[in-house]
Amino acid sequence: MDSNSSNSRVSVACETCRRRKRKCDGMRPACSLCIAKRAACQYNAEKRNRRRFDADYVRGLEDQIAMLNDALHRSQPVDAVSFTEDVPPERNQACANVDDDAASPAAVTSAMPDSMATAIEDVSALIWRMSIESNGEEAFIGPSGNFCFPVAHREDMGMGGQKHTPPTSLTGSGPKEDSFGSGRTDIRDTKSYLLDLFTQYVNPIQQFIDTETLKKLHGSHLNADLTLIKTAALAAGALHADDAKSRAVGEEAAAVVDAMVMQHCRESPSVSTVQALSIMCWRELGMEEHNMAWMYNSMCASMALHLGLPVSMTQENVVFNSEPVNVHQEPDTHHIRLRALWSSVFMDRIATSLLGRNCMLPWRRIKAQSFISTVGSAPSLDELAFDHQCRLWFIHDQHMDRIYSFEFTSLSSAEKSRILLDAREKLYAFRRQIDARMRLGRSQVVLPSIIYLHISYHMSHILIHRPYLKEATQQSSMYQLCVRAMSTAAASIVRLLREYRKVAPLDHMPPFVVHSVLTAAVTHLCNATSTHQGLRSASIAQFRVCFQALWVMQQRWIKARRAIRLLRELARRWQVMAALPLQHGFPACSDPRGEVSEEEQLESGWLPMEETHEEEDTALLDTAEDKFRLDNFPKIT
Repeated sequence: MDSNSSNSRVSVACETCRRRKRKCDGMRPACSLCIAKRAACQYNAEKRNRRRFDADYVRGLEDQIAMLNDALHRSQPVDAVSFTEDVPPERNQACANVDDDAASPAAVTSAMPDSMATAIEDVSALIWRMSIESNGEEAFIGPSGNFCFPVAHREDMGMGGQKHTPPTSLTGSGPKEDSFGSGRTDIRDTKSYLLDLFTQYVNPIQQFIDTETLKKLHGSHLNADLTLIKTAALAAGALHADDAKSRAVGEEAAAVVDAMVMQHCRESPSVSTVQALSIMCWRELGMEEHNMAWMYNSMCASMALHLGLPVSMTQENVVFNSEPVNVHQEPDTHHIRLRALWSSVFMDRIATSLLGRNCMLPWRRIKAQSFISTVGSAPSLDELAFDHQCRLWFIHDQHMDRIYSFEFTSLSSAEKSRILLDAREKLYAFRRQIDARMRLGRSQVVLPSIIYLHISYHMSHILIHRPYLKEATQQSSMYQLCVRAMSTAAASIVRLLREYRKVAPLDHMPPFVVHSVLTAAVTHLCNATSTHQGLRSASIAQFRVCFQALWVMQQRWIKARRAIRLLRELARRWQVMAALPLQHGFPACSDPRGEVSEEEQLESGWLPMEETHEEEDTALLDTAEDKFRLDNFPKIT
């Protein structure tokens, strides 16, 4: 037999040779070894799935080794604690997205260009920003809200206090325009349409209302509590409507809730009031009405505390006139209370992250059962994803509360390192404990809520590492770790955006995902200032994917529109205008022939580019990223 053929690898080995771990020549209908041994030779026609290792999990294990090494030094004096990570040198360079012949991290920081130093300083700065909008309202934004960078925020002068009206050019199946005001039947159809939108796009992610209550909302002759919830649901669902009539009904519903909610708070405070307030907070955040969003969030948290939702009510902790009393809650009531608690907690964390403020329901004050414990033995995938979101944001809040506090800058380097180590350890532990149904794989059912969960996870990784980039000037290993962690997390968000485009339109993503995409885009844009060609090229390609996603989402969400303006201003400030897509890399100016400028198109929501060049631009981005793809970035499997 020829030596080359004996050493050749066959595509499929027979089951007998595979079981006995011997080399099979792949001959059909029987291989040579089975013929010689007179054994039964069978081939399995089904394709075998190769075992895939979760790169994120492997990275977590390597980081756990670093944490254990660091723990060995904790018995030493505080000043002696160092922050090191014992990982292979080739992985350290690859994860930092540099070529094999690149300079060492110390040389990189010493030769850092001015634009990169400015970008790192801007991203890592803990700045709180107070702005005055055009209507005279004050707006306070914290560093995690992504709008505290030292650039001109022209949108505050042009959109402050104005109601957002999505363009009517969006494709939709809402009621027709000419039926407006034609009678009660059309209004009833519009309300049913808005409830369907709320049920399809809002409630699966936020879990404001249980399935039974949703069915009741479609009926008539509702009591006062259900009427309040229904009216709030109509107002929230209108943000996903594409026709003027549905949006008008949503505005009227919001005005009714404004008038009803205070009366309910005074006369009949209940769990339904908490649910309605939480829904209205979601709506106002989607409209970028920060003042009203925070007011609704504060009222929701206050009412939840007043009703004792953050603490599981049992016979042991219910007291009346200093004497214990027997209190028995119906199972349905207990289920509704826990759902209202966790939906309001989730909404509070979203508002806190988007606006960069402190939580109204602190994690230290919550001692209740998990959400999943109330939905039965067979929760839906949306309910399971929501439970994971609550757990994730609970962990995120614990560490963001320390990293983004005013006292953080006064801590010693060792104390800061310990905080980051603890945050990373908790996030990786959460990652390992994710339910198998929540993992993304070829054989798994992929729902938007599952993708949102993974996006939130990676966004949390980026935000907890941001302030530590200041260590770049000290040429420390902490800076290398933060760059690697933020880069891999931002790259994962890009892959998740590509996955999401296969299952749902981007413009129906919830507002808090816009914040996550912007967080990843800022990270990629910061990396684009690097002098290393590998990092720069890959970051530009991935930044454009985020920019394209925000461009699509700005049709519906003002935050995406503001994000696009912010990224353009940062690209100018950091001297990386080449990172912007070609049609967005030029200064906006009015055409002397009377044509609409690109800036005016962005302001009005008119998007001819999206209609004529969407497939071309998407293909361009796919090709560019495939060219500069980094194999070391973790893939969600």
